[in-house]
Amino acid sequence: MDAQTKGTPKLRIEFIGMAFALAIGQIGLEIGDFFYKDGGHSLLDFPYVLSHLILCIYIISSSWIGWQTSMSQGNLEALKDPFSISFVILLIDLFLVICYFSLVKSVENLLPVKEAGKEAMTKRAPESVYGVMWSLIIFGSYFVWDIFSKLIVEDPISHKAQVTAESQEKFLKRGLQSLGCFIITLILIRPMTSGKAPSQIVFTDVALFFTFVLFRGLKCFKLIGHEYKRTKTFQYGWYIFFPAIGLIATVILYYVIL
Repeated sequence: MDAQTKGTPKLRIEFIGMAFALAIGQIGLEIGDFFYKDGGHSLLDFPYVLSHLILCIYIISSSWIGWQTSMSQGNLEALKDPFSISFVILLIDLFLVICYFSLVKSVENLLPVKEAGKEAMTKRAPESVYGVMWSLIIFGSYFVWDIFSKLIVEDPISHKAQVTAESQEKFLKRGLQSLGCFIITLILIRPMTSGKAPSQIVFTDVALFFTFVLFRGLKCFKLIGHEYKRTKTFQYGWYIFFPAIGLIATVILYYVIL
């Protein structure tokens, strides 16, 4: 990889890369179990399973791209010891992948279970609270990650953690998007978890999907002091406009139709 030859820590890339691969692999396992375990299930009977897994696929794949392309100082420093900022960032990376894995596994709470001594499957009321809960944790973790990778930097000489004017500027440009999406999820989407109908759960997953797309769009568009040409600004504006309209429309339809 070119990034590795330029000094990007190879150990971190390989380590986190394997963790991401396990999370994506778990999606494949869940899809296989859905269609073939205990006689298999139909997407027509469980449409919220499909919406949940699509949400998981987008979150994990977009996170992998965002992590790979991040040029934050804390993310590019090689691992020195377990007391450095780079090690803290590694721990946050691992925690995020665990959250992705848990989000994928939560799809099992949407399916009927086979109790011991019974041949028939026992249905249980599906809930969207797990997806919203893990989404809040993920956005919160993104915000903490931005603090340690952008706001707090390590002095190259003294190796002491510090906050500089430059790091503050970078954090304001690229570190507040996750906090905004956390607030959106908490205020707009969390109340939607009260519904247990299949259509209500699908709408909640769609709202979460648009929120994560909006988050990635905001990451592409510098909110403060951007220096893009007009054409680029227009292009990145659509990255924000479409998911924002989709999110608002989904929330409105949830309360009006359902």
